[in-house]
Amino acid sequence: MVSPEASNVSIAPNATRTNTNVSWPVQYGAVGFHVVLTYVDAAGEWKVATDTVVDGYSLLLPRTEDTEYTLSIQTLGDKSLGNSDAPSATTIAFDSYTLGYQSIPSGTDLYEYFKDFEWPASDEELMFDLEKGGVYTVSGKIDFKTNNVGLRTLGNTPHATVSYLKNGAIEYSAGMTLKELDVNLDSCANPLLAFSKEAVVEEYKLGNASNSYRHIVKPTNIKNCNVEGLQTYIIYDNQENYWIKDFVVDGCVFHTKTTSKGQAGALFFVNKGNGAINDLKVENTTFYNTGEAAVKYIVQYGGNRCTKAGYETCSVTFNQCTFYSMCIGGQFGNYSGFSGKAESGWTMTKCIFMNCCKDIARRFLGGRTAETYKEVLFDHNTYGTSSGDFETGQSDDGSTVYDNSESAIVTDPGFRDAANGDFTVSGSEQIAAGAGDPRWLP
Repeated sequence: MVSPEASNVSIAPNATRTNTNVSWPVQYGAVGFHVVLTYVDAAGEWKVATDTVVDGYSLLLPRTEDTEYTLSIQTLGDKSLGNSDAPSATTIAFDSYTLGYQSIPSGTDLYEYFKDFEWPASDEELMFDLEKGGVYTVSGKIDFKTNNVGLRTLGNTPHATVSYLKNGAIEYSAGMTLKELDVNLDSCANPLLAFSKEAVVEEYKLGNASNSYRHIVKPTNIKNCNVEGLQTYIIYDNQENYWIKDFVVDGCVFHTKTTSKGQAGALFFVNKGNGAINDLKVENTTFYNTGEAAVKYIVQYGGNRCTKAGYETCSVTFNQCTFYSMCIGGQFGNYSGFSGKAESGWTMTKCIFMNCCKDIARRFLGGRTAETYKEVLFDHNTYGTSSGDFETGQSDDGSTVYDNSESAIVTDPGFRDAANGDFTVSGSEQIAAGAGDPRWLP
């Protein structure tokens, strides 16, 4: 037997681009096919995603955007017919990169590049590719206004480095994506991202809303980025009346060096005009601070509920995140518009907090108990405060319950070298639970 020829193998994303459809021609005399799918992870290492034997001529494989893959298919002969296995597999390299709009050469000042840019008449995402290992600066304020823009390192690693100079800033009022980048803000006191003050975006009522907002309905994504020297906000509303549908952070490290300018605010600050992020999802991410001050909140929204903004439900989600020296003397969240509302959903699983604020579970739920809400999920969190205590998320007598999982870990995770940004876990309970940003699990 021989393995299918590469030219006869079909590889295509499904309609939702969440999986890859693979198929090949019928081969008589075969009993099956050994299929192996490997991919390049965020660290640039090849990992096995699927290793299986298929009794057929097609299968559905996992798919992640902007990822390099290899597919290996070996024909297995039907021994009852005297057919042997193919002596070798057919190997095919492919990727899941969305088509880039333009490539930007290393050494470019992105402020100058976009200053007089001629934008196409399109509301589709325009992805700009930066060179692997490239070096870029942002010397002034880039305002993408109503253009849906993405910046990424093409090929993932080594990341391109984008350094904000003193006046550097990025603002937007439509979708925004940052992928596979190293961003340095040591020389800049501006936020990582802010909403546009200048874009012509009219406030309007979404659906059956009773309140008007400058809505951003396309998602904001920050994925596999390392952000160094953040002094203020990850996202700032710029004192404009915005309501954002989706904001997703995945696989990032934020080293904050909070100054007095940022200590009264929040990492995710959308507050003006009672605005908010309707659905915030943060996963597999580390936040640690070595600044002279600390932000007061992780999340801060205004006072309106999501139903008044045109949404039936809203949510705040943190999964497998590591926090160190964050919100000391402050609180996790401040969002009265979400607090105590039946439509609000809350998820915090496998997160580690060390040297952080008190009452994390309580403040995460907006000061309300778990029974207040229909949608609450806690699981194996560690709540270590700046006083050295470990909280359970419940009152001592168990009469007041915020974390209702009864799974809170009250032992030290044993970070290897937290002072220097190494949060490798040695605590047996955290390791057993798979808690914290996965990059730090042994």
